[in-house]
Amino acid sequence: PERIPRPKNAFIIFRTEFARLRLHNAQGSPRSRRGVPQPVGRTVSGKAADVWHSLPPEEKQRYQRLAELEKEQHARDHPTYQYRP
Repeated sequence: PERIPRPKNAFIIFRTEFARLRLHNAQGSPRSRRGVPQPVGRTVSGKAADVWHSLPPEEKQRYQRLAELEKEQHARDHPTYQYRP
């Protein structure tokens, strides 16, 4: 049987958006041979975590609602899913 991934939580949704925006805005960053911006200093996840912790509750609530919607859709798509670490 194919492994069903867990639904994303609020931070993972935020981190995905954060990384996408960072990549989009990384015009002047060092690039690899393939043209992909290379991380400088801390990881994107570490920087996203810092920003996440500084977000006001109203902003976090937006991501929590998106996570709840994803969880509901996941339950509809995979009704027999059980988290098994």
